[in-house]
Amino acid sequence: MKKKYITQCLDDGKNVILEIEVQGALQVKEKCPDAVLIFTIPPTMEELRRRLNKRGTEAQDVIERLMHLSSYTQCCMTCILHQNKGSEDKN
Repeated sequence: MKKKYITQCLDDGKNVILEIEVQGALQVKEKCPDAVLIFTIPPTMEELRRRLNKRGTEAQDVIERLMHLSSYTQCCMTCILHQNKGSEDKN
């Protein structure tokens, strides 16, 4: 989606859903602090690998990159959730 289209939708009071990787989501959050980020993760890393292989749309090197990214993402989400929980406890 183009930025202009997204901006127009938001100006019209519409919600916009973006399916993007973590780095893109963090950039969106930086530019739009009110953005709500929802991260989805598979039940297990093995299940993620099975799903990616079953799709048959990515080469093996791409699957390995996605697996690494997913592992990193889950680690980051754990940190973010922990930080959020900690800050709520202080209030």
